[in-house]
Amino acid sequence: MDASNLVRLPPELYRPIVEYLGLSLYHSNSKSYPALSNLSQTCRAFQLESERIMYRRIHVADNTQTAHKVFKVLRKRMAYIVEDLTIWDVGGVEKWDEWYHLRSPRKVVPPFELLVNLRALTLRHRSDKLGLSKALVDHSMFELLENTLPHDILTSFRCSLTLRPEHTSFLKHQSSLRHLFIKLRAPHHTSLITSPDHLRNLVSLESDWETSPLVLRRHPLKALRIISYDPFSLQFWRPHARSILALHIPEINSALNSELMMILDGVPQLRLLSGIEFGADNRSRFVGTALVRVLNKLLHLEAVAVDLESSSRASQKFIDTIMETCKCPNLGSVFVSSLAPTGGRYEMRRVVDENSESRWEQLSIARSDTSGWWTALVERFVNTGT
Repeated sequence: MDASNLVRLPPELYRPIVEYLGLSLYHSNSKSYPALSNLSQTCRAFQLESERIMYRRIHVADNTQTAHKVFKVLRKRMAYIVEDLTIWDVGGVEKWDEWYHLRSPRKVVPPFELLVNLRALTLRHRSDKLGLSKALVDHSMFELLENTLPHDILTSFRCSLTLRPEHTSFLKHQSSLRHLFIKLRAPHHTSLITSPDHLRNLVSLESDWETSPLVLRRHPLKALRIISYDPFSLQFWRPHARSILALHIPEINSALNSELMMILDGVPQLRLLSGIEFGADNRSRFVGTALVRVLNKLLHLEAVAVDLESSSRASQKFIDTIMETCKCPNLGSVFVSSLAPTGGRYEMRRVVDENSESRWEQLSIARSDTSGWWTALVERFVNTGT
């Protein structure tokens, strides 16, 4: 088909063609960008549809020349398209009491005031990859958010930086917020968390053991991912956890068997349990039968997620024990993440054949970071309003 015929396609076909090419864009396939870019240059109709896909989700490094070019396009005509914005390399880091700013001073200003359809905002840093001790917050970014971001548009905010109370002020104006990933330096002094006037629509939280109970006391969460855990915190958040349907606790292993029993007694409606660990050493080796005894108390459990440190026979036996002996009537999925160099993620899913007999089938899963992985699981097993 030559170009003269291509532009005569029925109008209703432009969008399906572009969306087909753009599918891999959401699975981290960089080849989709040039493909969509080339398609956008063939005609005006394809340009509109391609840019709608290309600019719906944006990932850009903070304060860079690339960011300057992207934000220039947004200011010119595409800001209203953006629904999901991720800015990484935000701010600076500190090593041995010396300040190291990733890109200073700020020369590129995100056009927050124009992003009227923005729904998800993510701020990230790379201190772990750089081998530096801790990340410091770039105050200018949060001043921009406080002064320019339109009110009541965000449904999701995620930030890997540890924030002070003053950095969370802009979130007080986001009454539609349903998903929050936040680490706080002083949660007891952060009015966003302690006041019942904020976060009224929150249903999913990813945070530390100190912040989580403060939120649970005021909001009936459906999903909770604890990113740092202290058994002592159980007495604070367990009495308020009965509404939770999806729960992640880091490094659930044999050392936490008694604590796990206490936790699960407080979440009788649980559908998804994540964070179960099976490692090479005795401390992290969770006996499969002991875990099953705990899981059998959860009548509504539909899925568990397990982290394996190796691909040994013992690891496989651990997974087999869960699938073969767990009596949870609704258990239909076991998600496995292998931390081995050759490992990956896969799902063991219970299927029923034409003879009404059930069996377990292995399905591969695309790679993603831990938080993205948790979000995908929550969206599948918990109705969080997305």
